[in-house]
Amino acid sequence: TYTHSVTYLRLVMLDMPFLFMMNIYQAVRQAQGDTLRPMLLNLVGISLNLVLDPLLMITWGMSSAGAALATVVSRYVELAIVALWTHTHGEKEPFIRGAFRSMFIPKQLTGRILVKGMPLLVNEALWASGMAFLNQCYSLRSLDVVAATNIASTIWNVFSVSFLAMGNAVGILIGQKLGAGEPEEEVRSADRKLIAFSVVFCLGFGVALAALSRVFPQIYNTTDTVRSLAASFICISALFMPFCAYTNAAYFTL
Repeated sequence: TYTHSVTYLRLVMLDMPFLFMMNIYQAVRQAQGDTLRPMLLNLVGISLNLVLDPLLMITWGMSSAGAALATVVSRYVELAIVALWTHTHGEKEPFIRGAFRSMFIPKQLTGRILVKGMPLLVNEALWASGMAFLNQCYSLRSLDVVAATNIASTIWNVFSVSFLAMGNAVGILIGQKLGAGEPEEEVRSADRKLIAFSVVFCLGFGVALAALSRVFPQIYNTTDTVRSLAASFICISALFMPFCAYTNAAYFTL
């Protein structure tokens, strides 16, 4: 298990620079009000990962290295698509013209980025630490639990696009209203409606996820025990999808 973990980490670290670049491209698009293309691109990456995981891990027998390569390849494809689109559509994406002409960042802008970004950085670091601790707790149970968690996480990543996209939409729409100087009460009212819509919208995704809980684990070549555990994990995740929709929308409101 330790050897598999080290192999996975070494390979998936190749993904980091490309993940940073893709997030930058995606954030700029979302700030411009384009939420559809980023959502579709996320679906492409997750779907490709969904296909490559069993292909590399099981069919080709690459085990943990296959899982890592599936993640890395999916990320490379996502970045290639968004970068190619952006750089070949300069008339629609004027911000990219001369974007890499200089890497100089004004001191004042650097300070503003640090002030605004540091709380988010700390928040994400705490979340990542919590997830690492949670996975460590799972690993103490058994390898069956770890395998079932990986299966449940795969389909969860597909369905979580729903509340992630809605959260981004809330942030963009409310930001535009604040930027336009609309009255505070109108902005609050719009935000409440958007959050409510996000919860109801993701409730439907939660029902669909629960309906697939017994079906999805069957595509994996594993034991009945792992399949049963994975189905239970998927059902529990489905129950919490409306809650995730609310917290994510509230997060982007802040």
